[in-house]
Amino acid sequence: MAPPGIEIEVSDLGALRTVAINTWEVKYPPIALYCYGKICEREMVFSPASNTGPDLDQNAAKDVFVTYTCNHCRSQSKRFALRVTRKGRTDGTGLVFKYGEHPLFGPHTPSRLISLIGPDRDLFLAGRRAENAGLGIGAFSYYRRVVDRQKARIISQIAGVARKLGASKDVLELLRQAEKEWSFSKSVDPIKDLIPSALLIDGHNPLLLLHAALSKGMHDENQLRMLTAWHSHVIFG
Repeated sequence: MAPPGIEIEVSDLGALRTVAINTWEVKYPPIALYCYGKICEREMVFSPASNTGPDLDQNAAKDVFVTYTCNHCRSQSKRFALRVTRKGRTDGTGLVFKYGEHPLFGPHTPSRLISLIGPDRDLFLAGRRAENAGLGIGAFSYYRRVVDRQKARIISQIAGVARKLGASKDVLELLRQAEKEWSFSKSVDPIKDLIPSALLIDGHNPLLLLHAALSKGMHDENQLRMLTAWHSHVIFG
């Protein structure tokens, strides 16, 4: 699925309906979307009310609205605003520009992740909306605020694991002090070598990954994968 504001070429966008007058109609195929219906809550097949759209002449363009509904629960829908342009004379090649969609574009955010974020849910979702809209710097500012506000919660969970693993009083005291530290960087440095090995992800210290991501102002895919897995492990066990 392409985000709004993007035009893509589609090889089977249309079909020749009447050869004599070269009439070409837009096709609306079924698509896979996440369904938020209570009886679904997973990726399902969505279909439109009609499998075909408007007729188009060669190089003609039309603005269309099309609504897709979940084939299973029939309670959840997704509406798209598109511009479709015919390119091929006899084949189905065309261009699709997406003006927008409702509900808003973006991958499904798992409920487990929302539970992870806890009290910072609204900030995190604002970051997701900014990221989905291509506003990378805006998204980062939200994510950074989430991490800063989650710092004490994360370190508290680390201390709990360390306590169960028999860490010394000195180690536990350093973790307690780090939990109270306002600055993320100042809280990480004294405890960077105290993370229990059971909490390392692929041998990496997750707090250092978080600090590096905040310092650089960016998250690469591998860091996000490791940090999400680790955060889930720390909070839920």
